[in-house]
Amino acid sequence: MSEKTNQEVLKEFARKSGRKLVFKEKQYPVSGIRKIPKYRTTAYITGNSEENSYFLFFNDPYKKIGVPCSFCGAFIPISIPKNIKASIRNRDFMDNLSLKKNSFKTGTSSFDSKFVIEANDTMHLQRLFSNSEIQKETFKALNNKEFLKISINEFDLDFVPELQNRSYLAIINPLRWILEKDFIEGLFHSIETLRKASSKGIDPNF
Repeated sequence: MSEKTNQEVLKEFARKSGRKLVFKEKQYPVSGIRKIPKYRTTAYITGNSEENSYFLFFNDPYKKIGVPCSFCGAFIPISIPKNIKASIRNRDFMDNLSLKKNSFKTGTSSFDSKFVIEANDTMHLQRLFSNSEIQKETFKALNNKEFLKISINEFDLDFVPELQNRSYLAIINPLRWILEKDFIEGLFHSIETLRKASSKGIDPNF
């Protein structure tokens, strides 16, 4: 029996969990130099009946002049300015050796010693990630054997109409697709928990 394609796996997951799947593939032109077909593939699954959380899959071998981009993760819209971009990931051994300083610290030593926070804004991120509930849920969300990070407005999500021109917060694997049911459901749970915590950490007038 042949192995199921990514689309078949996601269709089955969406059907069994009662969710909606949108899956699209677009082939790049085949040239004399590039004879093997390459595809830009996008997919998203709705997380709840309100359709305000999504699990996204993106793969583009030529995202930036031949530089590939592949990620998957759970996304929710949030009320902060669209121009704010940030990423939060686990600190590793090399980070501790580096002389480069984080662009942002929360002021909570246990949090700042665990995570590397890179951002182009401090005021809004201070209000959001200094919240003790958000810090607690970040610890839980990134305590995973997979390489995960929290991402804010780092990617163009033009393939999801409901997220176009909106700010978002996401928990993602920035390197590859993971199709396992338990992984997808786990990130859906984590992003919904972060939603509840972030609603207390974001000024609705931003």
